[in-house]
Amino acid sequence: MRKLFLKTSGRTPQLSFPSYEAALSASDGTGYQSSNVVDVVVQKNKIYRDHLQRTRTLGIDTLRLAVGLAAVERKGPTLSVIDFGGGGGTQFFAARSLLGSAENITWNVVETPAIVKAANANLACRGLRFFESIEKAQEDMGVVDLVFASGSLQYTPDPLAMLGRLVSIEAPHLYITRTSFNDQQETMFALQHSRLAHNGPGPLPEGFNDEGVSYPVTFSPKNDAEDVISAKYDIRFAVKEEVGAYRVASRSFDMHGYFCDLKRR
Repeated sequence: MRKLFLKTSGRTPQLSFPSYEAALSASDGTGYQSSNVVDVVVQKNKIYRDHLQRTRTLGIDTLRLAVGLAAVERKGPTLSVIDFGGGGGTQFFAARSLLGSAENITWNVVETPAIVKAANANLACRGLRFFESIEKAQEDMGVVDLVFASGSLQYTPDPLAMLGRLVSIEAPHLYITRTSFNDQQETMFALQHSRLAHNGPGPLPEGFNDEGVSYPVTFSPKNDAEDVISAKYDIRFAVKEEVGAYRVASRSFDMHGYFCDLKRR
């Protein structure tokens, strides 16, 4: 699990940056577009895909996904999912194992341009494709059963605006998981430091140096996020997933999950 640590200026810890852009500029300026991050995410997903095909062994962390898939009330023969920030398709490969090879799945991942280019060249397969925008992913899919976002919204410049775009798809179900919000009524921007090995599923593959990487993280007010969801969805159940998952000096931020049903008109 990633933890958050702040860059410091002299001996004075910076509790936050004034904006996402300021936090990004305090990093190497690339964030998730870093070529090393992209390469390791693609390689790890290749290994993960092959491991599942060979062993049929899933990690305990896939229980979050299993809960969400079990809660979907699907009407057609195909499960259609838009996965926002889905990396190299990790959740698709897990879903394929959970549901079985006979199940029809269409899974469109929305990711950064760098990951989309590399993943479409190396990981795309029947049922799995990668797109640079929510709109393109939706246009390609047509009917959407589930909009899914796991551990991704907090890494965008404006999580509430991005959440609003996901809500506007009006899929029958919305599943937000592994997402941190601020319990206080303010937005905070910070810089997360981790290791290359923390990106993508599984251990660092051979041939990679476990260098330090950094990217901005945004903590939007939890109450505001719930208001965005509630504009079009009923929250069927919420989960407080991990207490103190992120730390910013003396402040801590929990991870939350929401499974939501589109309101009937």
